[in-house]
Amino acid sequence: MKKKILERCKKLLQRFTVARAREIAFSDEKIFTLNPVFNVQIEKIRGDSLADAAVKGRPQERRPGKVLKPWTDFHFGEAYWCFQQDFAPARKAKVVEDWCDEQLPDFIAHNEWPSNSADLSPMAYSVWTALEKKTCSTRHSQIQALLSNLDSPKEALLKSWDEIDEPYLRATCEAFVELLKDFVEAEGDHFGNC
Repeated sequence: MKKKILERCKKLLQRFTVARAREIAFSDEKIFTLNPVFNVQIEKIRGDSLADAAVKGRPQERRPGKVLKPWTDFHFGEAYWCFQQDFAPARKAKVVEDWCDEQLPDFIAHNEWPSNSADLSPMAYSVWTALEKKTCSTRHSQIQALLSNLDSPKEALLKSWDEIDEPYLRATCEAFVELLKDFVEAEGDHFGNC
C-alpha cells in the first residue's frame, strides 16, 4: 500500500507544477452540523401516498453536469483545468470516470490519486477548517428558528465561502505540490500536521 501511495505521488509530481496546481479544481465533502441530523429510525416522512413519501424521502442527487460543469465553465472558461474529486465508491464508478473523460479537459482518476491521503487535498487539510471556523463561530441561540429555515445554514455557509480570500485559496492549492514532495520524502508515510 505504501509503495502504491509513493508511486502515485511521484506521478502526480511529474504531472503538476506549483503553477499547474492553481488549475486544479479540488473537491471533497464535509458534513457541517448546522442542519438537523436525519435519523431514519425516528423520522417520519409524510406524503399523500406511499409513493409520494418515497419520492420526498429519497436522497437528492446532484449530477456533475448540473453542478460541476456550469461552475467550472464560469470560473475557467476556455482555459485548461483539471478536476480532482474525493473517491467515495460512487465517484470512482466507471460511468462517472467515463463522464469525466468525455466532458472535462483533464481529471485525476481514482487510480492516480494516492489512497487514504486526505492530507493531500487542500479541501481536507485546510479549506474545511477555515470554513467551519467562520460558519460555526457564532452560537445559534434560537435553534428552533434556525431549524425552521433550513436555507439559513446554507446561506451562512455560502457567505463564509465568499469571505475566504482568494490569496488564501491560491496558496492552499499551491501547497499541494509541496505536500506531494513531503509524501515522497516520507516514502509514502503520513508526515505530521499540515
